[in-house]
Amino acid sequence: MMQTILFILFLLVVGIGVYYLFQKISHRSHDDFSGNPIDPEQIKRRQESLTKILGLAQKQERINNADVQSALGVSEATAIRYLEYLVALGKLSRYGERGRAVFYQVPR
Repeated sequence: MMQTILFILFLLVVGIGVYYLFQKISHRSHDDFSGNPIDPEQIKRRQESLTKILGLAQKQERINNADVQSALGVSEATAIRYLEYLVALGKLSRYGERGRAVFYQVPR
C-alpha cells in the first residue's frame, strides 16, 4: 500500500516537472536568436539593425565585422551574431575562414 502511494506521488511530481518543461519550451517561440525572451521594443531595434546591415552590404561590395561595429556602434560579438544570423537566413554569404579574412556579401 505504501509503495503504491509513493509511486503515485512520484508520477505526480514527474508530471508537474514535464508540464513546466513544456511551458518553458512553448515560450521560446517569442525569443531572439539566442533563446532569451525579449520585448517588442528590442525586436524592433534588432530588426532596424539587421536592415541597416543589409543596406550597408548592398551599398558596398563587401562588408566585415568592423564595418558593422562602426555603423551600428555595437560590440564585436554582437556584430558577429547579427552577421551570422543573416547568413543563416540566406540574406548574406560568408567568405573566409576566420579573423580579418572573413567578409560578407549579398548572394548573387
